[in-house]
Amino acid sequence: MRSLQELRRVQALVKLGLNDCAVARLACIPRTTVRDWRRSRRWAQLQHSASGLPPDSCTRCGHPAHDFDKLADRYAYLLGLYLGDGYIVHQRRGVYRLTITLDAKYPAIVSECREAVEAVLPAGRVGVQFRHAGTCAWVVNSSKQWPCLLPQHGPGKKHERLI
Repeated sequence: MRSLQELRRVQALVKLGLNDCAVARLACIPRTTVRDWRRSRRWAQLQHSASGLPPDSCTRCGHPAHDFDKLADRYAYLLGLYLGDGYIVHQRRGVYRLTITLDAKYPAIVSECREAVEAVLPAGRVGVQFRHAGTCAWVVNSSKQWPCLLPQHGPGKKHERLI
């Protein structure tokens, strides 16, 4: 994932009128990344903002600011599930997939987990996949926001990380 400073440098070079190849050479970023940034919907929002990000947005992922006070109960439940039986995997283009593994014998817990993920990220689609002959249920959701929402994500063992 690229830093905000790299994005701002690319914006400054683009404002000078340089093409994607020249910007890529000067910023030491692949030309395709520069092209993708310029074509993205967020580019226009970022260009018009003085700070480089839309107002009230997260500086890490660029999405609207995360209001944990509104999500207190559901977020705490989801955090507990993640710390116990969940993991996050980095996918392409800065997207992360949250997977929480549950016992399929307890459909109420699977349903509560799905509702908690939907409450924390209402715009995302939450899937439930059954594995191991239907004895295991995976609650799955992909988003760029997971490292911000679950900051315990990182290398090493979860129980050894600081909360």
